[in-house]
Amino acid sequence: MSDRHALAVALGPVSSFIAAGRRSRDLWYGSRFLSEVTRIAANALEDQGVELLVPLPGQLHTSFLAPESYQGPTISNKILGILATDKVAPRDVLRATERQVRASVAKEMKRLLDDPRLVRVIVRDYVRKQAEAIEHGDFVEFYAAWAATRSLLVARPRGPSPRRPPSGLACPRARWIPDATRC
Repeated sequence: MSDRHALAVALGPVSSFIAAGRRSRDLWYGSRFLSEVTRIAANALEDQGVELLVPLPGQLHTSFLAPESYQGPTISNKILGILATDKVAPRDVLRATERQVRASVAKEMKRLLDDPRLVRVIVRDYVRKQAEAIEHGDFVEFYAAWAATRSLLVARPRGPSPRRPPSGLACPRARWIPDATRC
């Protein structure tokens, strides 16, 4: 029987997009960009045998880069999935996904060099250096974690129930905090 691992991936940079946004279109583009990066990562995970829980598989087939993409769904920058690890380790799957995401973003950056509409407004050396920096780990933040599903099921606390607070300290509708003296 193969072990199964739960995978969690978060992509960014969310906060720097929000901080850098001066207009609503900046925020819109940042959101769409993160959706596309997440879509690339989710597709890469799915190609490696990960059963995706979030985002839903139906959300992965409309690309932000396609014409009329503004009508497609946006997805969260979080990915959750299950990997049956009989042949490959979760670390290897996640590293390969990270490399594929960075390569895709760098490729799109390099495509700007060939766009005839941008010939007069971009500095070619700067775009080329940015694409290389993205390939080597700059710009796209990729955070990932995994855990064996067996350990998730077994890791619940065992033994007696935690002690209850004295009746004078109990807070209705609130969770009890050990050694709390007030609500």
